[in-house]
Amino acid sequence: MARPTKNHPKLPDSTKRLSEFLDERGIQRKQFAVEIGMSPSGLNSIFQRGVAITTVQAKAIEYKYGVNETWLLNGEEPKMIDQQDKLNLGERWLLKSTSPDSVPTEITMVIVPLTLVGEYFRFEAQQLMLKLWARGLDLNEKLFKQIQDWHNDIHSKLKGEWAQLKDDIPVKLTEDRGFFGSFAQGPTPDQLRQWQTIRYYFMDLTIPEEQPLPSSEAKSLGIDIDLSWIRVRREKFLKPWKELLLSVERKLAEVKDDNPLDEI
Repeated sequence: MARPTKNHPKLPDSTKRLSEFLDERGIQRKQFAVEIGMSPSGLNSIFQRGVAITTVQAKAIEYKYGVNETWLLNGEEPKMIDQQDKLNLGERWLLKSTSPDSVPTEITMVIVPLTLVGEYFRFEAQQLMLKLWARGLDLNEKLFKQIQDWHNDIHSKLKGEWAQLKDDIPVKLTEDRGFFGSFAQGPTPDQLRQWQTIRYYFMDLTIPEEQPLPSSEAKSLGIDIDLSWIRVRREKFLKPWKELLLSVERKLAEVKDDNPLDEI
């Protein structure tokens, strides 16, 4: 087990504030370094040597975590900022129009997250294929076919998860409230729980294991979800994806070992 990094006895104020923020949020330094584009050793050296946070680093931290750049550098409040203040008008319209808080419908709470997560996995699959192609691998190899299948089938897989949830957690039948009654009162608690569960499930699918999952905050926000369903289905859904990632990693290592140019 690695020893925790020992801080320099006289940390600059900006570095102290960063250390305080990480401690408050319980964020591991290794995870934090990766998120802001630094190496873990590079981040550790800041604390070990007692180096002040640079403007570029402060901007990266603000972008990833919402910590005010001027607070980090100079201690000027507010400590945290609302990232929406930096959005342009088009981005604000998109955020408002697709927000489940302002428009709780199946489209905003299910279809939009499903589509975004599907595109996330399609992009990741494309990147894997590009890496293999760049290393000179034959496009007819079995591994390419497996990645292509994931890329092409991901939206169908996600729709299958939504169908499975509706079977596992069905909405209880209620008296007919009529069109205007349903419109005025909004979704029933059962319907809302079903939508929230799949919404958090889709979000959790894109988060690495070492990072906090969005579903973990639902309870503190007063959002009713079936957390056990999310955890079980997430593990099952991601198992073949993780195996695919491991296969790509191994293949890239094999190619590197076989290519003497890599040593130059």
